[in-house]
Amino acid sequence: MRKLISILLTSICLLFLTACTNQLTEIKKAISGIDSTANKAANAISKDAHTVRAIEIEYKNEIFTINDLFESILRDIQWEYENFNELQELKVRGTWKENLFESYQFTEEQKSKLITEGKVTVEFQLIDNQISSDSAVVKLSLNGEKLVDETGEKALELLYDSYISTH
Repeated sequence: MRKLISILLTSICLLFLTACTNQLTEIKKAISGIDSTANKAANAISKDAHTVRAIEIEYKNEIFTINDLFESILRDIQWEYENFNELQELKVRGTWKENLFESYQFTEEQKSKLITEGKVTVEFQLIDNQISSDSAVVKLSLNGEKLVDETGEKALELLYDSYISTH
C-alpha cells in the first residue's frame, strides 16, 4: 500500500512538474515575443527621426537643433514622427516650462497650474530638412482651455524666442 501511495505521489509530482515546464516554456515564448516587439519599436524610431531632431535652426544669429529647442522649453517630451511619401511631419507634446510664452503674461495662479497641467502641442512639416513655417501650429492648453493657439511664422517665433531667452 505504501508503495502504491509513493508511486501515486511521484506520478502526481511528475505531472505537476510537466505542467510547470509547459507553462515555463509558454512564458519564455511570450517574453521572447515581447522582446521582439520592443526591438521593432526601438527600431521604428528610425534614423530619419534622429536626423530630424538633429536639424539645425538659425534664428537671430543663434544656431540650435530641433532637439535642443524642445529639450530646453518643454518638460515630459513625447516625439511623434511620421514620414508619408516624402512628407515628414513632427508632432511634439510636452508640459509647459517656466518662461515659455512669456509674452502672454500669465497670472501667478495660471503659472502654478501650468507647471503640472499645462499641455503644449507643436506640429509642423519638414521640407528639404527645414521647418515649413506655413505648417507650424503651437498650442498651450490648461484643463481643456486654450491659452495659446498660434500658427505659421508667429508660432515658430514664440518657440525660438523662448529658446533664446533660456540661453
